[in-house]
Amino acid sequence: MKSIPAAPFHITAYLAPTERQPPRLWHVYLTGDGTPWERGRHPSQDPTPRRPMALELMDRDPGPRLLLHRPCYGRHPPDPACHPGLWTGGRYGESVVDAMDQALDRLVAEREIDGVVLVGYSGGGLLARLLAARREDVRALVTIAANLDHAAWTRRHGYLPLEGSLHLADGPPLDARVLQWHLVGARDPVVPPAMVRQAARHDPHARVEVVDGVDHRCCWVEAWPGLLERLQEQLGEALETTPPDGH
Repeated sequence: MKSIPAAPFHITAYLAPTERQPPRLWHVYLTGDGTPWERGRHPSQDPTPRRPMALELMDRDPGPRLLLHRPCYGRHPPDPACHPGLWTGGRYGESVVDAMDQALDRLVAEREIDGVVLVGYSGGGLLARLLAARREDVRALVTIAANLDHAAWTRRHGYLPLEGSLHLADGPPLDARVLQWHLVGARDPVVPPAMVRQAARHDPHARVEVVDGVDHRCCWVEAWPGLLERLQEQLGEALETTPPDGH
């Protein structure tokens, strides 16, 4: 576990051991929303996921990888700057995305990382997409059961609107050179395939794949090694060695 300054927070990250020679391409896992509310009525004191699905996915990944928490997640005690708005209405807000961007910048510099593949589960998928829009080192974006349009998602389930959060549709599409792969379970009642397809239309080059026999939680961990192999095939050697244009 590593604590990374990202003013006004410290971001918690988990890094897997690597070879002495630093790898050039890392998979960066982002967690779901966890427990923003207790019993649906009171903001949680600790929103960190009870079941760390993203960490379980990371454990099945044999390559260079890390898990990047959000501000106020995975920390005991939390930063003084933490407040419930950061994991309720503002869970995808500018301060959250900016802090994660800062932390990832530090890790990239420290580890001499040339490129990243962002992998986000559930709400972490939307954060991954928002992060990808402001970074030049993202080679691929993979979302898993992601509520890419949080406004449509809250309307569907009768939740309070996430008024402090950013909207994917407010920004431009991602560069076509960034591989986008949005995975959704055929049996997912939380984020159904039609919702993912509709949101993904914002990015003309994005690919949506519906995975049979899977819902919002089951059985992504078991399917992940095979999906990773396909991801690596799609990335290819050229994508691993040639980053998108940028500074």
